Amino acid sequence: MSDLIPDSITFSALFPIHSSLTLFQTTTDLIPRLNNLLTSSPPLSTSRDPPPPPQQSLCRDLDKEGTKAWLDMMLEKLSTHSSENEENLSGRDKAMKAQEKKKLEAMIERHKGLMGPTMEAQSKVDHYSECYAFGDDIHPVMKVLNEQRHLSMKEIHPHNMDMCEEQIDKQEKVLRTIENQAPIYNELMKRGAKLKSNPNAPSFLEREIAKLEETWKDTNEKAQLRIELLNGTYKDWEVYEQQRQAIMAPLDTLEDQFKTYKKIYDPKKGSDWLERKKKKAEENKKVALEIYEVIKKCFATIIALAGEDKREFMEKEIIDIDEKKQIVDKVDKALTDLTEFNQRLHKMVSQLAELRAWMTPAGEKLNFITTSVDLSPEDRVKEIFDLQGQVNERLPLLEPLEAEVHALLDGEQGLGSSA
Repeated sequence: MSDLIPDSITFSALFPIHSSLTLFQTTTDLIPRLNNLLTSSPPLSTSRDPPPPPQQSLCRDLDKEGTKAWLDMMLEKLSTHSSENEENLSGRDKAMKAQEKKKLEAMIERHKGLMGPTMEAQSKVDHYSECYAFGDDIHPVMKVLNEQRHLSMKEIHPHNMDMCEEQIDKQEKVLRTIENQAPIYNELMKRGAKLKSNPNAPSFLEREIAKLEETWKDTNEKAQLRIELLNGTYKDWEVYEQQRQAIMAPLDTLEDQFKTYKKIYDPKKGSDWLERKKKKAEENKKVALEIYEVIKKCFATIIALAGEDKREFMEKEIIDIDEKKQIVDKVDKALTDLTEFNQRLHKMVSQLAELRAWMTPAGEKLNFITTSVDLSPEDRVKEIFDLQGQVNERLPLLEPLEAEVHALLDGEQGLGSSA
């Protein structure tokens, strides 16, 4: 470059230096404008374009590496050339040379002052370009996540096991799609964190990162809730079908037992017989009611997903079970009636036993009163009155006891009878 400097250097020969000074001045004016442009850039979600043309143009103008080295060399050449020809110059030329040297030194100082803002502006432009590229990479991931979230939230109404299994397969495909996005998402979050750590990070970058993170979490949550609901419903379907068959066994047993219920006219045998029947009935009743509660619980979950419009159709199976389950109430009522009959029979037999226990000694006493020759008339009358009192005391018991005997022995034999 030293060959380009003429022997006689004038200020006009330094016109390229003057042009550089103009460029530096322009740069000084553009740096605040560049900062404003960067600060006011729209969010990534609304603008996917690269940095605006003024930013690109300024970046190209600022990319002038070696300018300071060239200026330093020009100053050195100018100083050397001036000192070598100092004695041949007139006073006017010396003054001009000094003035040109002073201007060149001032230009170098201004160049030094502009280097800091220039590099800062260049750094901002580079960082914002990375932010825009980051936004471009977010867009396809967000699209996939939003699609999978929609699939996880749309209404579905499977009303049988096959439909439920089909929906599970579809939801598992959704989960696999989300899982395939995990490496991309993690890489984007790392990039976003690195970009965000830059002091020059734009405010919209944080919003975009937060939106990506929120969408990822929400999509995963919705997808997991849907697969859990479907898996739970499918299990309820399996249990429902199994228990719907299982409940028939105890109900059929109760039906068979009900047909054997009858009145036993021996109080002691009747009590023992009732104990056995009650125990067996209670065992089958407990099993049937437990299964019935499981069926109702599973059905509530199933119908919640199938939809209310399918309730009437699906409730037919429950109605059939309810009709079959009426045998439980029949058994309870029959056993209650038989227990009451046995208790009344016990009481009647006990009262008859008490009368029988009184009648035997009373008959002997009456025979003694009427046949004894040892009794005085006064004692005989006294004994008669005493016996008459006992008879009068027991007479009110005879009529209701007789009615009870006829009611128990001659009444309707609804459940059959056995002596």
